[in-house]
Amino acid sequence: PQVQALYDRTLAQFPPWAVSASDRFFAREEEVHPLDSNRPGRLYLAICAPGKGAQTPIIRIWSALLQTAYEMWQFSQSNETDQFYTLVGYFNAIRELAGALSLYRQDIPQRMDFQFGQNARLLDRKMELSSRVSSMDLPILLQGLETTAPDALDVVLATSMFGTGVDVDRLGLMVVHGQPKTTASYIQATGRVGRQTGGLVVTFLRASRPREMDHFEFFPGSHRAL
Repeated sequence: PQVQALYDRTLAQFPPWAVSASDRFFAREEEVHPLDSNRPGRLYLAICAPGKGAQTPIIRIWSALLQTAYEMWQFSQSNETDQFYTLVGYFNAIRELAGALSLYRQDIPQRMDFQFGQNARLLDRKMELSSRVSSMDLPILLQGLETTAPDALDVVLATSMFGTGVDVDRLGLMVVHGQPKTTASYIQATGRVGRQTGGLVVTFLRASRPREMDHFEFFPGSHRAL
C-alpha cells in the first residue's frame, strides 16, 4: 500500500518471501561445522595476547604451528598433512616482515629446541615474497611453492604481493599479522590457502591497536558476514 500510494506502482520482492530466512529457493545458507571434513573450507582463528608485547606471541604461535604440522606429517605422510607443512606468514608492512624474519632465524628455533628437544623441527628453508624480491625471480620462487614435504619450504614470509597471482593448491596454513587495511586485501590474502582441501588461518591481533582489538572482539560475527 505504501508503494502504491507514493509511486502508483505495484511491488514485487525478489527473492520472494520464504518460510525460512536461510532457504529462499534461489539461495540456501547453511552453517558448516568447523570439523566437517566432507566439505572442507578455511577455519579462521583469532589470537590476542594483552600484556605480552608483539614478539612473544609470534614466537609461540609460529613454534607451535610449525612443530605440530611437522609431527602430523611424520605420523601420516599424505596430501592432507602436506598442506600444513609450509607456514605462510602474511604481513602488512616490510618492517613487520623483517622483524618476524629475525625471530625465525634465532628466537623461534631456540623456542622449539627448548620445548621439543631432539624432536624439534629443523628450520632451514624459507622464502620471501615482497617488494624486496626481484620480479625476475618470482616465477622460480612460485614454482618452488609446489614442492611437497619433506623437501618443501618451511615458511613463506609475504606481503600484499601474496594476495594476487599465487595459485598453489597445496598451501593450507597461514598466520596473518595484524588486520589488513581493507577487507578485500584480507579476503584475497587468506583465500590463497585452503583452496582445495581446507586450511587454517590464524589472525594475530595486537591489543595495543584499537582497530585490531575491535576486529578481535567481533571476530566470529564479521567472518560470518564475509
